[in-house]
Amino acid sequence: MKSYLQYLKNKNYSPNTIKTYQRIIGYYGPASLNTTNLAQFIKQLNKNHEPATCQLYVAALKSYAKFQKIINLD
Repeated sequence: MKSYLQYLKNKNYSPNTIKTYQRIIGYYGPASLNTTNLAQFIKQLNKNHEPATCQLYVAALKSYAKFQKIINLD
């Protein structure tokens, strides 16, 4: 997780955004980032949260998935 937070800092994300993304990734948990798991997670979110909140969660998870893809290429 530390390297992901450094990745966000290097991309000039604000400290508040970094904290929020960290919290969201923690909330998502240890499940793998695949289409099935993400779809189920977003469906659960839609039941209890506003659309803007769901979009924020999706943005954080997309960012984390992109980071995972980058580090797995190295």
